[in-house]
Amino acid sequence: LRPMVWSSDLANPACQLPARSGHASGVCTKTADAARTQLRFCQEVVRYRACLPAHQPLWNTWNASRKDELLASQFKALIETRLTREMNN
Repeated sequence: LRPMVWSSDLANPACQLPARSGHASGVCTKTADAARTQLRFCQEVVRYRACLPAHQPLWNTWNASRKDELLASQFKALIETRLTREMNN
């Protein structure tokens, strides 16, 4: 039962996602710019070497860009809920 395919991030240093979780499921980017190129929503605020989801051969669609899209949709939903509550008072 040896894997036939490895992550393209195998050589990159591992980091914990979520932070302090004890699970090294992410990889550190080499530069802050490398992280920003993969992020549309969080691009403006990421000014550091970020820990991003590692490439997973079994889940090719889950990556930093997909996680960024998920965060964007959750943030938008949160703001819309908040606005609805504030406007109905």
